[in-house]
Amino acid sequence: MFSLSDATVEIGSKYLEPGINEVKLTGVELLTSQKGKPYIRMTVADSTGATCVHNYSLDTDINPGKEKSAWSITKNSILQLGIATIGEAKTRTAMESGSPQEFATKLATSLTGKPFRLKVVGEEVMTQAGNKFTKAHFGSGYFAEATTVPADQSKLKFDPIKNIKRLPTTVTEETPVTASWM
Repeated sequence: MFSLSDATVEIGSKYLEPGINEVKLTGVELLTSQKGKPYIRMTVADSTGATCVHNYSLDTDINPGKEKSAWSITKNSILQLGIATIGEAKTRTAMESGSPQEFATKLATSLTGKPFRLKVVGEEVMTQAGNKFTKAHFGSGYFAEATTVPADQSKLKFDPIKNIKRLPTTVTEETPVTASWM
């Protein structure tokens, strides 16, 4: 028998959409890449429970042909998240640590549950099954600020033309479009 008694209607997405979102850090995990390099996975959620996940490398090695390590970029982004949640002075003193595990623990303890405004950008991807969706991640540059800044005075700017990388309108065999992380 067909029945709708146990059917539900979803309102909104379980994933944050690209744009400016008010969120809280809900998770910090220390993980290791396939190459054995440490990285932190941060999860944020808005008031509806929609989430976005972003990875930050803790690799301090400078790879051949590069001038900076991944950590030299990551530390600036994490500082910005800290400034947006607990302020610069507290962030700089709270995050001093000697190991990736200690750093991840201090990050989680200091920032989890604190509200901030986050610029979420996106990239259209096509699954192997041919379904197109927008994969969201934290922005770069100036991408986080305190919620104490009035929304109409926010310095965060979102432009769907610039901040969502679109798939080409025509796909050829030379340019396959698949999500490599799937």
